[in-house]
Parts: sequence; C-alpha cells; structure tokens
Amino acid sequence: MLQAGVLEGAFALTNLYLSCNIITNVEDGVFKNSTALEKLILSRNEIASVNNATFRGAIVLQHLDLSGNKLVTVPAEALRHVCGLKHLYLEMNSLITVPEDCFSSLSMLVHLDLSENKLTTLQEGSLRGLTMLSELDLSLNLIASLPSKVFDDLICLKSLDLYRNRLTSLSLETFGLTHLKELKLSHNQLHNIPFNTFYLLYNLRKLVLKNNKLDSLHSQLFAQLLKLTELNLDGNRLSDLHPNVFKGLTSLQILSLKSNQLRAVESGTLGFLRNISAVYLSGNLWDCTCTRVVYISTWANTHRDKLKDQPTCFFSPATCCATNMTKDVASAKLIRNIIIFIIFITDQYQFLIEILILLRYLNIRSLCLSLLYSSSSIQHLSVF
Repeated sequence: MLQAGVLEGAFALTNLYLSCNIITNVEDGVFKNSTALEKLILSRNEIASVNNATFRGAIVLQHLDLSGNKLVTVPAEALRHVCGLKHLYLEMNSLITVPEDCFSSLSMLVHLDLSENKLTTLQEGSLRGLTMLSELDLSLNLIASLPSKVFDDLICLKSLDLYRNRLTSLSLETFGLTHLKELKLSHNQLHNIPFNTFYLLYNLRKLVLKNNKLDSLHSQLFAQLLKLTELNLDGNRLSDLHPNVFKGLTSLQILSLKSNQLRAVESGTLGFLRNISAVYLSGNLWDCTCTRVVYISTWANTHRDKLKDQPTCFFSPATCCATNMTKDVASAKLIRNIIIFIIFITDQYQFLIEILILLRYLNIRSLCLSLLYSSSSIQHLSVF
C-alpha cells in the first residue's frame, strides 16, 4: 500500500517511479503536495482499483502509467483531478468496459494505450472529449464490433491500432478520421469491407489488413487513399484482384500480397503503382500455365529490383496441361534450344517473354508450354 504522507515534503519532485512492486492500493492524499509532479509510473503492481481522490494535488501531471495492474474499469473519477494529462497507459490490465465519458476531462491527452485488456466492445461515448488524441492503441482485446460514431471526437488522431481483436465488419461511419496516418487491422476476422469504408481517410499512409479472412476487394476500396505509401494484405484468402483495385494508389511504395490464394494477376493491375519500390508475392497459388502467367511474369522480370521475395509456381503444366504437350514436340525442342542459347549468351530475358506472348496469340499452346517448362532453368527464369 502507498500510504498518505509518504511523499510529505517532496514538493519539487517531478518524476516518480514505483513500478514492479507489490502495491495493492494508493491512499487518498498521497499526492496532495505533489504540485510539481509530471511523471508517475505505477506499472506492474497489483492495483485493482483507484480511489476518486487518489491523484488530487498532482495538478501538473502529464504522464501516468498504470499498466500491468489488475484494474477492471477505467478510474474515471480519479482522472478528473489530472486534467492536464498527455500520456495515459492502461494496457495489460483486466478492463472489461470503457464507460461513456470516462476520459471526457482529459482534453489534453495525446496518447492512450488500452491494449491487452478484455474489452469486447466500446460505447459510443467511450472516447468522448479526446479532441487532442494522436495515438490510440486498442490491440489485443476481444472487440467484435465498433459503434458507428465511437471515434467522432478524435479529430486529431493519427495512429489507430486494432490489431488482434475479433472485428468482423467495418463501416464508413466508423472511420471518419481525416487526419489518420496509420491504421492497423491485422489479425481480425474481416471477410468483406464495404467499398466506401476508407473514403474519408485522405491522409492515411499505412494500412495493415494482414491475417484476416478477406476473399475479395472492391475495385474502389482504396480509391481515395492517394497518400498511402504502405499496404499489407498478407495472409488473407484473396484469389483474384480486380484490375482497378490499386488505381488510386499513386503514392504507394510497399505492397505485400504474401500467403493469399492468388493464381494470376490481371493485365495492368500493378501498372498504376508508379512509385512502388517493394512488392511481395510469395506463398500464393500461382498458376503458371502459359496463358495465365504472361502479365505477372513480364512484370516480375522487368521490375526485379522491386520484387523483394521469390514467388514460386503452385500449379504447373505437368498437372494441368499434360495432354496438350504431345503435338509439335520436335519443333518445340528445336526452338527451345535456340532460345535458351540466345538467352544465356545475351542475357535477354525480355526476349523470352515476347516470344511467349507471340506464341500465345498464335494459339500454339503445346509449343508454348514446352518452351516454358521443358527446361527447369527456363521455368525459373521465365515465370518469376
């Protein structure tokens, strides 16, 4: 227990660190003379509740850390005595609810951490009054849904972390955050996102949607994200991409599509990414038949400096097209050997791509497949 009087006479104290003790309670009046206290660390103790007058007297407190305790509710009344607070850490407690207006007295707060609690939802007014808040961490909770206006007061919010919750859906009304720069939604249960969900996120730079259950993306989903520089879609169930899905992402620099179910990419899909510097494509179900591999093969070979991993074929002609490879075998082998020789002498990989495209249009499928796959070295060089 932190008893009243323990700080008697410590009028000039500005920083107080009391973490990793066995404090179970903080008596009223402990900080009555702490008029210069700016930073108070009470993390990793065993505090289960905070009295209404606990922080009375700490009139200039700006940093309060109550993380790693046993709190089950936000100490709203106690926080009314520290209205100048800028940083509040409540992570790793046992919070099950965030009552309406519990932070309404903290109009100067810029950082709020509520991660690693047991929150299942938020009320519409849970974050009311936090007009200066810049960073909000709600990760590692059990949140399954968000009220449509829960973030309405957060007009200065720049970073929102909802990593590893149980969200199944999102709406436009939820994300009216025009100053937001970073949004983390990974490890949720999202399977469909309405096309206008991100329309108001004009200033978003980073969007993380990895490890959800997305099986498709609306062609207009990212259309308004003109300043987005990083998009992570790893670990979803995407099997196809609309050719215009990245059309508005003219500032995008990093795109990760690893570990989805993509078999091919439609022609022109990546052409809108004028400033792209890193693309990740591995772990997909790439269907490397002649008729489907041309676009992604061409892109990968002409942008080798931007492809940052090594995607491999999941489907090959051996399993898909074996019956089509019996005709023109002799001719295919002859042409193949000539092309292999030219490539290894001149290092002109683009030449092979152009030949494959020509063969595709001439509908010489068996010859095309033989050229592409009869040699293991050519298979590696021509596909990715």
